[in-house]
Amino acid sequence: MNLPNTLFLNQNIVIRVLGSNMGCLVEFPKANEALKINKIGFDILTKSIVEDCNVSYWVKTIGKESALSIIGKLCELKILVKKKPSKENKIVLKNTNWESDYEYFKSTNDLKFLDYSPGGAGYKIQSESMIKWGEQEPDIHRTKKIKDPLSVIDLPKHKDIKIIKNKSCFLKTLSLANCQTREKKIYWKGNPLIRRNVPSGGSRHPIETYLLSHNIEGVVSGTYHINISEPELRCISKGAENKFKNTFDGILIFTAVYARNMFRYREPRTFRSVHMDAGHLIELNRMLLSKIGCTTDITFSGLHYFEEILNIDGISESFVGALGFKIPKGENCEVV
Repeated sequence: MNLPNTLFLNQNIVIRVLGSNMGCLVEFPKANEALKINKIGFDILTKSIVEDCNVSYWVKTIGKESALSIIGKLCELKILVKKKPSKENKIVLKNTNWESDYEYFKSTNDLKFLDYSPGGAGYKIQSESMIKWGEQEPDIHRTKKIKDPLSVIDLPKHKDIKIIKNKSCFLKTLSLANCQTREKKIYWKGNPLIRRNVPSGGSRHPIETYLLSHNIEGVVSGTYHINISEPELRCISKGAENKFKNTFDGILIFTAVYARNMFRYREPRTFRSVHMDAGHLIELNRMLLSKIGCTTDITFSGLHYFEEILNIDGISESFVGALGFKIPKGENCEVV
């Protein structure tokens, strides 16, 4: 078997990252198979979807025999298809509005990072930069707070939450998943960093959470913003006339405020990390809602629709995802 220059993914896959130096375990549910592929190899395989790809560098890292074995197995399972590049692939990107996304990822893929390893200069450079930037403009933007809300609903404070077990604990799940837990002092000019129950690079926490309430006991139908520092729900508008009203009891909408990350990480690759923050926050909300018996559904579509509902500009703050949920009916029985 000759080593192909171009490979095309042909089947849904599940990727489990094994570690920074161990690569990925790539699972193929339909074929009931799994293969271990190193990070470089997997990047090459996925990148080859839309353009020619020379796999020689990957071959050098793991050896030609291993590379051929992996590629052969993937082709045998019909997960990879060997064929010549086609304009059809770029048409797919265009039709799905992925053209600009693909160009962004391609152009930022090889940007160099600061070296934060032991003995590296990354921490020193970053510390000096933050002090300098703080003098130019204090680092103060941590959270968003809606001015002049129509109403306010207090959320339980973390220290008062002992257990969540049924649908009566809905407000507790919002607080645990989204709200601030504590602060951390900084050595440059600005406000303390915040901590939440989700990780965030540099504790920048760019993700905001909103609630569309359709049929939630104790929460009047309307649009709310979660003020994570108080914690509380601040009502933006009453009523919730939208196309999801009969599908979900409520929807959590997640947005990104990019300036928080860009203050510290002043390069275009920062845009990637914002979506990792969103993934952590969406999944934690999903897990806690499931714990109290809710059924959930996640979507990353509907950007302009949700931004219009929230009255945000899509630039300084934009939609990144939504989580619809149905609250169980009946008594507040415990969910095991």
